[in-house]
Amino acid sequence: MAVAVKNPPDVSSHSPLDRIPVFSLVGAGYILLSLVIVFHLVPSILRSSYQQLGRDTNTFTFGAILLFNMLLVGGALGYLAGLLLKSRSVTGAKAGTFVALMLILLVTMVTRWASIWIEYWVYYDRWFGDMGPTIGSVLTPVIGVGLLAAAFRWFFSASAEKFLLAFEEQGWFTGMPYKKLQGQKVRRLTVLGILGLVGAGVWTLISHNTLARGPEDWKLDVPFTGTVLVKPGDEGDSKLAERREKQDLPKDAPLVLNRYEYRKINDEVDPKTHVKIDQVRYVKIDDKEYDFKGGEILSKADYNALVARLKERDKEDKGIDVVDPEPAYGTTYFESITLLPAVQYTLPLLLMAVAGWLAYRIVNLPVFADFLIATEAEMNKVSWTTRKRLFQDTLVVLATMFLMAFYLFFVDQVWSHVLSWRPIGVIQLPEEDTAANKNIDRKPW
Repeated sequence: MAVAVKNPPDVSSHSPLDRIPVFSLVGAGYILLSLVIVFHLVPSILRSSYQQLGRDTNTFTFGAILLFNMLLVGGALGYLAGLLLKSRSVTGAKAGTFVALMLILLVTMVTRWASIWIEYWVYYDRWFGDMGPTIGSVLTPVIGVGLLAAAFRWFFSASAEKFLLAFEEQGWFTGMPYKKLQGQKVRRLTVLGILGLVGAGVWTLISHNTLARGPEDWKLDVPFTGTVLVKPGDEGDSKLAERREKQDLPKDAPLVLNRYEYRKINDEVDPKTHVKIDQVRYVKIDDKEYDFKGGEILSKADYNALVARLKERDKEDKGIDVVDPEPAYGTTYFESITLLPAVQYTLPLLLMAVAGWLAYRIVNLPVFADFLIATEAEMNKVSWTTRKRLFQDTLVVLATMFLMAFYLFFVDQVWSHVLSWRPIGVIQLPEEDTAANKNIDRKPW
């Protein structure tokens, strides 16, 4: 007697990594970490090693060694990423990783743009007073976190998953060719044309030394981390020279100041609100003595009050000669995050790598690939002439053109003489016009 046994259903454990957004964020984090290793850690180690050996890092040899090591480490990290993708594959994760990276970049750039305005208002318009730097340094990450939260909220929505699946189905993130045995000649020529166009642009950058004239690294300044380097002789009328003496710094040692401390020091010698005494004079008013030796800094309110009291005492008093004080001058530096080191070498490499991948994927997009296949099919229907026949036809065309030109020149000369003959006089000029034309001073161009 057969007995039916009901098998329990298989219960598979669902991992958070099975979700497209989670797996995509892990992939984006891996790529960002790889970029830090390739473009920051490797150059830093090589540059410090070269400097310890006393060698120059601004040479072609260093650039070649740096490029080789970056390619080697980048290739190893890429191979490891491929192995990880084979062990766990989630449909839509490749497109999700790309979109996650673009969202992070977009949030970073918008936050940096907002921080520029906030820091401008805090530094120049003096928003929030003395608390401006603190409030600005808190407000900037709040904006960044808010934008990032809004981006992640959309990224984890159902509509985002549908978009990522549709985006990946377009074939931008796969190395599989589409109908690879068809239209090969036209596809190769298209790839060659794209690479040639991008290569010409890269060669122009290199030959015109455009990248060498710019910064060595592309960096993103961190807001509210500015410091000012004031060199000796640039203190102006501020008290920075006295500060250097109190700190027992050498006379040729520069001072490093916080940007807002630098602003506060210059406020005391601002030409808009202060004046500098430019003469030696002793003044005594109401038992109050003023012994000016020259170089003293007074606020304009105190100076105007002093001049007014001098005028009250003696209307013929010429007052006290003053000039505008000179603020301190320095170079501002910010803490920065390196986005792309050694731009002169890495940017052309990245441009060519992106161009190669785009060229390969464009000719394998189904819509464009079918167009190229159809184009090659039509080209195969063309009946091409032989070399001998091409030479003969070209010779016939050139001979015909030469004969036609000779014939038209001969006819033009004949008719010009016939029609300008005096008995006919069709194109004969009047005598006064002829005489006037003879007097014209003909000059070469």
